[in-house]
Amino acid sequence: MPNPASQEAHLSLSGNHSQIAEVYLYDSLGRKIRTLDSSNIQWENGDVILPVNNLEEGFYFIVAVTHSLEVVKTKMVVKEKEQGYK
Repeated sequence: MPNPASQEAHLSLSGNHSQIAEVYLYDSLGRKIRTLDSSNIQWENGDVILPVNNLEEGFYFIVAVTHSLEVVKTKMVVKEKEQGYK
């Protein structure tokens, strides 16, 4: 099920914080549009925080992988218009 977001998307990874090597953001056509390595990942209460405010509206996929490239978690995000935008 898609998760709406306008400013930032959250990917819950509680318990896997130290194992995450990179987080990828793909568009709906499967093109990788952003890569965050472990030194650039923002964390908040066990969630990866991924800014999406500069993305076009549409569907995106977040994929978190370990150092051995094992996929830990994926999530679909729907980028929405920001409130107050017409």
